[in-house]
Parts: sequence; C-alpha cells; structure tokens
Amino acid sequence: MAGRGQVEFPRSIEAILQQSLQLLDRRQQQQISEQGLAVARGRLEVRMDRTLERRYRAPQNRRLANHLLRERDALFTFLSRPGLEATNWRAEQAIRPMVVTRKVWGGNRTSVEHIPKVFW
Repeated sequence: MAGRGQVEFPRSIEAILQQSLQLLDRRQQQQISEQGLAVARGRLEVRMDRTLERRYRAPQNRRLANHLLRERDALFTFLSRPGLEATNWRAEQAIRPMVVTRKVWGGNRTSVEHIPKVFW
C-alpha cells in the first residue's frame, strides 16, 4: 500500500497535466488570448519544474520524475503549436484493430526459416 508521500507526487503531476489540457480547451474555444496562454503555460512549466526538482524516496516516483525530466521539453509542446494533439489517443485507436487481431490469432506464428536474416 502506498503511503501519503508516495501518492502525492503522481497526483500533483496529474493535476498539472489536467490544467494544461484545460488550458488547451480554453485556447480552442478562443477564451484566452495568445499572451494569456503564454503566461499560463509559463506558470504550468514553472510548477512542473519545481515538482520535478524535488528528491523522491519511492523508486516509482524517482523513475517517473526521471522520465518526465528527460521529456520535459516536449511536455507542453501542444500548448505552443496550434493543431498539435495533446495525447496520442488517435494513434492508439488507429492501431487498436491490429492489436486485437494479433491477440486473437495468438501472435505472428511465422516460422523463423521464412523470415529474412536481416530481421533476426
């Protein structure tokens, strides 16, 4: 069972990301100016940076923080580039039928002899 300190970090990350999606909605509905968007985006980036710079004891939190630090420059790109999707939901939905088919058929089941050596 996770302690209060262990769940605090992912919940604060989730809150920041949810606010960024709300900000995107406001932009799409033309409820915020470009300057207002830039200021709000900057505030979210500062909050994220402060959250990520802390030291976390739980291995899961350290792993998540390290991952987000590596991807930091791309976290809020969708707020600065109009038309860019915030999530990969559409891509995941596009490949879903292929994933279901693979699971139903039990994988590829192609013998190794028929695969060119360049692939293995």
